[in-house]
Amino acid sequence: MTAQVICFASAKGGAGKTILTASFGSFLADLKKKVLLIDCDWSTHGLTLLYLEPVKKSIAPMDGTRNKVLK
Repeated sequence: MTAQVICFASAKGGAGKTILTASFGSFLADLKKKVLLIDCDWSTHGLTLLYLEPVKKSIAPMDGTRNKVLK
């Protein structure tokens, strides 16, 4: 299996990079592809904020319980 790297980049703010990346990543995930999204926008962390709740819900707590949601 080979990995592919796809990068959406632009020096201009507000060009739609975050929404395009999130939409494309979700599309690939819906096709059962393994997807890793990396947010390199250190000023706004927009991609991280879009996925914060789903990420928090998918992390298994360290105490062994699987039904708790991190807050």
